[in-house]
Amino acid sequence: MAVLKWLIIGTVVFSVLIIGTAIYNLLVINPQVADEVTSNPEGDRAGIVTLLTLPDGKQIPVNYLREDDKVFLGADGS
Repeated sequence: MAVLKWLIIGTVVFSVLIIGTAIYNLLVINPQVADEVTSNPEGDRAGIVTLLTLPDGKQIPVNYLREDDKVFLGADGS
């Protein structure tokens, strides 16, 4: 019974951390990166990040890497 109790507590704590990290990225980190890339398009971060603008106006920072004639993209968030 005690093992089940700790398993439930661990699952709840883990879930809260994952949700908190997602919220922090969406509300804090992504807007800061978007502001930096927009305000300094020649900066170091702008050399590896572009902004993907969705139809609703939301912007998601997208990391990119160019190799020869290929471009690789990676985005965090939802």
